[in-house]
Amino acid sequence: MSEREKQILEAIQSNGQRYIEDARQRFNDATLDFCPYCYQSIDTDYKASLAESINRVLNKDTDQHTDELKSIVLPDYTAKYDEYRSLDPKLVNSIHELLVQCSAHVSTYVELIQKKISNIYTPISKDSLNLYQLIEELNVHLAELEIKRQEFMKTVLENDALKKILLELNDQIAYKTIIPLYQDFLTQQAAKNDAEQSSLKAHEKYQKITKKLEILERSKSNTQIATNSINDALNYIFFSQGRLSITLENNTYRLKSNGKNVLPKNVSQGERNIIALCYFFTQILANKDISQLYNSEQLIVIDDPVSSFDFENKVGIMSFLRLQFNRILLGHEKSKIILMSHDLATIFDMQKIAEEIQKASKKEGATAKIDFFCSELREGAMHSWKKRIKENEYTNLLMNVYSYAISVTGDDSLIIGNTMRRVFRSVLDIYIQKGY
Repeated sequence: MSEREKQILEAIQSNGQRYIEDARQRFNDATLDFCPYCYQSIDTDYKASLAESINRVLNKDTDQHTDELKSIVLPDYTAKYDEYRSLDPKLVNSIHELLVQCSAHVSTYVELIQKKISNIYTPISKDSLNLYQLIEELNVHLAELEIKRQEFMKTVLENDALKKILLELNDQIAYKTIIPLYQDFLTQQAAKNDAEQSSLKAHEKYQKITKKLEILERSKSNTQIATNSINDALNYIFFSQGRLSITLENNTYRLKSNGKNVLPKNVSQGERNIIALCYFFTQILANKDISQLYNSEQLIVIDDPVSSFDFENKVGIMSFLRLQFNRILLGHEKSKIILMSHDLATIFDMQKIAEEIQKASKKEGATAKIDFFCSELREGAMHSWKKRIKENEYTNLLMNVYSYAISVTGDDSLIIGNTMRRVFRSVLDIYIQKGY
């Protein structure tokens, strides 16, 4: 070795190995043109010579030896066996003491290896730490612990089998104990299901009865509304409050005349006709919302609304008919009314009513346009009939009386008496109008 190489070796042996390794790395850098330690310029040849000297001391053999030292792997003795302490506490404590000693010796060896790596040319001597003997003793203790563990697991497995047997016996005992209770439970459950079915049927019956009561209550309410409507119509026709009225008492209709109960047979035929007429117009509006009473299409057919019995209430009846016809015809454009009568005076009055309703339909905002026409039944056929003056009623009535007088069959025998009475009344009206 040259003097410089001897100096490098002495520096390594004097704990300066890391500085030499650092210098080798720096001086092998081709771009370096000054000394990194004295900061003086350095030529290429001197740098190469210095690098060669370092590489001769720190050669491949030293690098290989360093790698071998770094590759040494020592076991880890930090494991714990506390979970086995219940098997043998003393044994586990001994194992833990040996682990501590082994771990301490391993740490010592690791420190020595690191020291050797840092001083590759310095020999390191150390008396034996007896790690091998400690490991042997530790293995003996671990083998003894394993035997105890296996014995414990065998006991556990035996206990599991015994536990399984005991559980089966417990199930059998529980079955014997519970079976009467379970059978009673099934009986109670069946009774509960029957009770629920009975309750459901009773509830359904209750619902039906409740619904029926609601219907009856609504019917009762509707009946009262209908009664009020009929009474309003009667007051309108008679121009009198309570002349005739109907009341509902204990779900029974009562007819009253001036506030006193009367039997229907004890009122006049004309009054019975008026009650029937009022009932008719109330009935056609049944089961309708009050705001939609006249908004639906209707076909009304009336035969002789004013009979001879109703003569004294004729004005009230005609006024009532005008009110109802006006509501019906103006309520829906497709509503129709057919009125039939043997009484010319009634026809004349209805013509006048139709004309008034027609004029009302032509006013701005009306929803229906009213048309009307009259027909007369003659000789088994319908013929167009034009409006006649009031006095023609007397002429027609007189012709009917004359035709009956010369007739052989007497087909008008049922109405001739009433016709003759009306002739006399017409004559009286003409005389009154003439001032006689």
